[in-house]
Amino acid sequence: MTEQDKRQIRKSLERDKGVVFDDDEGYYQELAGFLDDLPETFPDLDVYGLALLYVYDRGKQGEAESGSGGVTWKHKSTDKREACSIGIATEAIDRGKEYALSVFVHEAAHVLTGVEGHTELFGIVLDGLLFRCAEAGLDLVKLPYPEEAPERPQEAPTPPG
Repeated sequence: MTEQDKRQIRKSLERDKGVVFDDDEGYYQELAGFLDDLPETFPDLDVYGLALLYVYDRGKQGEAESGSGGVTWKHKSTDKREACSIGIATEAIDRGKEYALSVFVHEAAHVLTGVEGHTELFGIVLDGLLFRCAEAGLDLVKLPYPEEAPERPQEAPTPPG
């Protein structure tokens, strides 16, 4: 994946998906430190088409606080190969290493399977990744899929004015 492809993906995410990137170097350094703790046996996601790993701020995007704090997008590179990007919310990083890595591993399973939903194949791959991490001494959790998460009570709308 070329730098031009990465720039195009970033522009596409901003324009088409409304992503608001958080360019605070501190978040990137903290996330990189967390990722250094992944086991050596963790798959090389670049081989599977991971082109961009970015940090975003859910609050600035107006995204609801539901979900785990991660997202995976599919893209086409300039040479028409499929590529993926993984976004990790600043809020997930703020919750600490184990949580942020749990989010990353969940999103990595989407990259490895090429599956958007939470299919049986996705679950098998995710369980395998979590097992590798556990063998390396990381205490990660299998995050509930959005369709399994308990519903949050809806707040009454605020009247205008």
